[in-house]
Amino acid sequence: PQIPGLTTPGGLTVQWRASGRFAPGQAQPGMRVPVWTGVVQGPWLQESLDLDLLIDLRMLRLPGNAPLSFESYFEIEVLP
Repeated sequence: PQIPGLTTPGGLTVQWRASGRFAPGQAQPGMRVPVWTGVVQGPWLQESLDLDLLIDLRMLRLPGNAPLSFESYFEIEVLP
C-alpha cells in the first residue's frame, strides 16, 4: 500500500486505543497487526477505536495543495 506524498512508510504511524475487547497498538503503512483474537459469540460484534495519526512532516511531500489521504482496512479471518 502506498500513500501519495509519503516518501517512506516510517513517516506515518497510526496508534489506536480500544474501549472493549480490542487490543491497543500501532502500525505503519504496509504492516498487518492483529487487534483481537477470539470467537464471535453472536451475530454482531461492536467495538470502537480511537485513532491518532503521527506524521513526520520531513517525510511528506504533497504536490500543491493536495490533502493527505489514505485508506485503512480491517480483515476478519474465518476459521472452520
